Amino acid sequence: MKQTQGFGGDEPHYLVLTHSLLVDQDIQIENNHQNRDYWGFHPGELPMHYLARGREGVIYSIHAPGLPALLLPAYAVAGHWGALALVGLMAALAALAVFDLAAIIASPPIALATWAAVALTVPFGLQSWLVFPEMPAALLMAWAALWIWRDPPERMWVWVARGAALSLLPWLHMKFSLLLFVAGLWLAFRLLPRVRLVVALLAPIGVSGVLWLGSFYVMYGDVNPTVAYGYSQGAELDWVNVPRGLLGLSFDQEYGLLPYSPIFAASLVGAWLMARRREMRGYLIGVLLVIGPFLASTTNYYMWWGGGSVPARFVVPILPLLAPMIAVAFRELRSPAARGALGAALAYSVVVFVTVVARPGAMLMYNDRDGTGRLVETLQAGVPLTATLPSFIDPDILVQLPMTTVWLAAAVFAAIATRLVVRRTGSGAYVSAVLAALLFGGAGTVLAAVALPDTVPDATVRGGRQRLLAAYADPRLDVFGYAAGGGRGHWLSDAELFERTTLELQVDAESTDPGRLTQPFDLPAGRYDLLVWFAERQMVDGHVFVSYDRTAGVVARAHGRATNPAVVPVDLPVDLRSLRIGATSAELARTVTAVALVPRELAPSAQRGDVGRVRAVKPIGERVGAYMLFMDLNTFVESETNWVQGAHVSELLISPADAATMRVRIRNGGADNRIVVTAGEQTQTLVLAAWETSEVVVAVVDGGPGLIPVSVAPDGGFVPAEVEPGSTDRRLLGCTVTVELDS
Repeated sequence: MKQTQGFGGDEPHYLVLTHSLLVDQDIQIENNHQNRDYWGFHPGELPMHYLARGREGVIYSIHAPGLPALLLPAYAVAGHWGALALVGLMAALAALAVFDLAAIIASPPIALATWAAVALTVPFGLQSWLVFPEMPAALLMAWAALWIWRDPPERMWVWVARGAALSLLPWLHMKFSLLLFVAGLWLAFRLLPRVRLVVALLAPIGVSGVLWLGSFYVMYGDVNPTVAYGYSQGAELDWVNVPRGLLGLSFDQEYGLLPYSPIFAASLVGAWLMARRREMRGYLIGVLLVIGPFLASTTNYYMWWGGGSVPARFVVPILPLLAPMIAVAFRELRSPAARGALGAALAYSVVVFVTVVARPGAMLMYNDRDGTGRLVETLQAGVPLTATLPSFIDPDILVQLPMTTVWLAAAVFAAIATRLVVRRTGSGAYVSAVLAALLFGGAGTVLAAVALPDTVPDATVRGGRQRLLAAYADPRLDVFGYAAGGGRGHWLSDAELFERTTLELQVDAESTDPGRLTQPFDLPAGRYDLLVWFAERQMVDGHVFVSYDRTAGVVARAHGRATNPAVVPVDLPVDLRSLRIGATSAELARTVTAVALVPRELAPSAQRGDVGRVRAVKPIGERVGAYMLFMDLNTFVESETNWVQGAHVSELLISPADAATMRVRIRNGGADNRIVVTAGEQTQTLVLAAWETSEVVVAVVDGGPGLIPVSVAPDGGFVPAEVEPGSTDRRLLGCTVTVELDS
């Protein structure tokens, strides 16, 4: 699995920190990146992850040093594979603690089922071979839960050791400091009135907390932990995000917990059963006091899913706390219907985990934030399941509530119907499990078709046409069709195929966001006509546009004062996923009645090179087919310009269309800088003063590659808040990059 997928996301950054601790005995990462110490586990360039420089301009990683410190012994012995093995050992210990916890409450078979529900499902099972801080945090919380359930030992040194272990939490990640605070108070309350044990527990936690805050002062000159994050610049923290984040972590088809592991719904039933038992209420209250604030602080971020990560990664540390609830549900729910439902949920959850693991090359554990789950896309075939499942990537949660309600209603119906049928027939648990699964799937399908009458048919047609376009000109396939009025079929010509694969997009007149008037759709590389119909001749300024992947990167635009319908040519140099139709104003959006994309010419599927994931798209002037394609997240793509992060390498692909010359214009930021620019076959090193401009000119060769690679690598940068009066921008900015094309 790991050899196929490699170390991705933030994993190589944690390993770089581990290497720095081993070789340099520090956590200053600049020299490690300059020496490419990461090549053993990350081939290619790896930009430094930091948002603020420390004292005297020293660069410290934005990632906390706690996990690298834990991995250091294993890394010293066996390198990155040793570090990964240690993460796996932590996962095994956490799973063992889950089993022990469940065994205190119920029988060994139930403890085994609880262990499987937590350890052999998404996301816990996936995190067991990912170098992230969530797994050691989960181990500590699993131990804390065990310490709560068991009778406390009277030896002080035991509680000193336990306090020292828990005190590692903020060193793993700043967000875990809240877990430490609440869990520490919970354990201290459990130890009362034995004051000496309370002191033994809290003393190392207090010392560690002071050292943790002091470390930021030593490195950055400020005890505020957010200083390392540029004081959370750009994090988009807002309590308004919490409802969306909670719904997303629960139900989102890409990053939610329950679509992958519905067995965790049993923890809600178990919590209700525990609330009815006096001897268990204390644990339940403690768990709620830990989980509630942690989830609220986590979902306070706009990006509640955690960037490029496996589903529900942020909830991994609190999953062991749910083990007693799941065990109680297994123990108390004894009817065949209830056991069948639990068995079906557990079987589905484990099968999903096995499916994801069995196909590592398909990367089913990772998603693209496009509103459709990769696993669902793989399983759905021609059935538009993705159109009926909720996605809370978009901030407009009201649009997703009908889909969420459909599947919740299906679950309730399946539970009630299974219970009634089993009562009458006397069926056993196995029959009940099959019946519950069939009723849930059938009820969800029927309710979706009834409650979402426009969504399902439209998604079915659109999905079929998109798959046909994607397979275009495959030498192994020929397209056969029938006339509209019936009659004999015939092989379709390209013109007939293009006519039948026209994407007629349903416009959401009720959308609260004019930038998202349609559901996302995919287009292969090729030439299209964008047709936009308006309710009346327009007197409103603005544009109707095609945007890419929620980045607001405009691919094409139709003017609001255009003829009816407006016809705009669109030339895509690469396949693009998650395109949408939007408008520049709500007033203009209300007049859009229909949108269609008509294929005119497509590149054969065998000739479409895989350029990887395009992070953002920006058109170059008004030239059709001319784009800047940003291939990483190291550039802040803005409406007027594009800021490359300081000390990062930005990789781009330029589609020059029919231009003869390409000019890559570099404008340095507010500090002297050295910038290495590669454009096509040329590489130039620019030494620029603050705000100085230079450019690299490249001739576009006829018949040459359709995409020209460009990389921009500034050595350093500046923080606007430190040089511009009144600015609150704490980003480290290197230079801007723009492209001009000449005929």
